[in-house]
This record gives sequence, structure tokens and C-alpha cells, in this order.
Amino acid sequence: RREDVQAGVGDLSLNLNAEVERLSDFGSLLGYGGGLSWAPTEKLSFTASYIAREAAPGLSDLGGAVLVTPNVTLFDFQRGETVLAQVTTGGNPALLEERQRDFKFGLNWELPFLENSNFIAEYFRNRSYDTTNGFPLLTPAIEAAFPDRVTRDASGRLIAIDQRPVTFAEERGERL
Repeated sequence: RREDVQAGVGDLSLNLNAEVERLSDFGSLLGYGGGLSWAPTEKLSFTASYIAREAAPGLSDLGGAVLVTPNVTLFDFQRGETVLAQVTTGGNPALLEERQRDFKFGLNWELPFLENSNFIAEYFRNRSYDTTNGFPLLTPAIEAAFPDRVTRDASGRLIAIDQRPVTFAEERGERL
């Protein structure tokens, strides 16, 4: 509109980006994205963006010193009792790179009936794969998901747990 080129379309802009990051202790990570902004009038605009990126786990999550602490008081939800167990904490070098996929759509409308006011609506959607997380509270469902992280004696009593960070398959989020 400003340059009087296809003024009937309004203002339109597009951006694209790409990056490669090389981490000495992890490898190469990629990222790319783009955005579109369209204002069909001076008082109404729409935006959309997409971001895809890879992220490495934190240094302490990957390479923190492994500590084994005996006689830690824990509640065993499976048996409904408090026990003294050996707890392993520290880094986990087997963690994977996270893959994030984010989409955002927005609308901004300068309201004609109320001076100095705008109506703004935004929708965000996030999908993240192979996310690094602290080991969750040990419930029966978590024990079933991570059976190699829990040690029980012959009677079924909890005697050890490995609480080092884990990789979750997927996390999703949406917000309006």
C-alpha cells in the first residue's frame, strides 16, 4: 500500500530464516522458520509464523556428575509405604536432541468504536519431540514406563531408583 504497488492487497511481508549450530559435545543442530504478515487495512492485521528447531539438553542434564546416595527417604506409591532407598542422580549422556515445532497465528484489530483500543487474538500450538525432563514422581504408571530405573528386592520393596533426567517422546501445547 505504501509504495502503491497492488495497493488493493494491503501490506504484505514474508520472512524466512535458517540456522545451523555446531556444539562440540553434542553435534549439529538445525533450525528454520518463516512468517507472514498481512494488513488488508490500516486497522486490521494478521500474522502467522512457523518455527522448527532442534535443541540440545543442558550440560548438567547430559554430563552432570553421577551421584549415588544411600538411605534416601522415599514414599513408594505401589506399596503405600515409606522406604529408605538408594537414589542415583546426575547427568544422562543418552539424552536425545529435542525437536520443536511451533505455530502462531495472530489477529490485531484497532477498534473503530472505542478510542485507543485494540482487539488482539492469538493462537499458539507447540509440538516438541524427545524433550528432556527431570525424572517424574515414582507412581505405578511411571514405574511401568521406566522399569529399568527402579530396583525392588524379592519381596517387592523399593530399594533403588535412578532419578537422572529422561527423554519424553512428545509434549504438546495449545493456547488461544
